[in-house]
Amino acid sequence: MTISHVALDIDGTLAGSHEEVIYRLNNQYVDELMFKGTRFSIFSIDDYKDWGEKFNEFGISTEDCIDILHDVWKNSYEDIKLLDDKKIVKKSLEELNFNFKTDIVTENPYPGRVSQWLEKNGLYECIHYDNLISVDGSETEKAELGYDFYIDDNPYLIDELDTHQSLLLYHRPYNFGVEDRFGPLVLTIDNIYYAAKNLYLWNNNLETIESNK
Repeated sequence: MTISHVALDIDGTLAGSHEEVIYRLNNQYVDELMFKGTRFSIFSIDDYKDWGEKFNEFGISTEDCIDILHDVWKNSYEDIKLLDDKKIVKKSLEELNFNFKTDIVTENPYPGRVSQWLEKNGLYECIHYDNLISVDGSETEKAELGYDFYIDDNPYLIDELDTHQSLLLYHRPYNFGVEDRFGPLVLTIDNIYYAAKNLYLWNNNLETIESNK
């Protein structure tokens, strides 16, 4: 079966929103962190689902971090940076959306802000992506939307996918330690350029195989 539909995540995949959360926490806890001679960084996050020990030490829960993340999108989305080079992102997404039906699919509760952020970075509907879909507050999960490929930083998404669906896991420090348990079911990428390139090559191979049957 060839690739037709691709879902692309925002937080931690296109947008460096976690880095903005870290920036806020470093400012909020500056005195305590200086006293301990340390700082928070993206490498401080232990796991996608549980930000872990270093944050817990300061009484910061994963839920607290998610609340800050939502507040960043609601009130300071302009401060969020692209994770990859802007020119590369624009070219890669344009190619991805040209070759496949590519939707941006997110659990972010502020799709309006996400849309503004995308336009601020020169990423436009019908050119760089087809639709922007938020499943926040919906009974439908990402996996249930039926995409062939999901480009996401959440390694646990593979547990929800069907056998005909695949995950391109965007490498982040907080998913290094868990990806091995998924074996060959999870393919990894270091940036959005490789997502567009690899999906195109894989699809060409699938089309060749199907035409030779």
